[in-house]
Amino acid sequence: YMDTLGTLARLNHQVLARQTLVGGKYELLRCSTGVDNICDFEPQPDYWVALLWSRLMGTTVLEPPGGDDASGDNDGTTWKRDLHFH
Repeated sequence: YMDTLGTLARLNHQVLARQTLVGGKYELLRCSTGVDNICDFEPQPDYWVALLWSRLMGTTVLEPPGGDDASGDNDGTTWKRDLHFH
């Protein structure tokens, strides 16, 4: 989820909408039915990522040094470098 936020920021996207807030496979707040089938809305890990992202990241996205996302080794293999600077 954090990688998606960084990638979309680099592509100048302003908003990311999640599939669901409560319930379902990608929920941000868990709805575990307890007493009387009332949801407790316990935050999932992606909730905390979204909260920290919105509070800590700025609006300027900087390019990582080197520019390209792909780098190579001497043996001909390539690997992906994924850095996001704000």
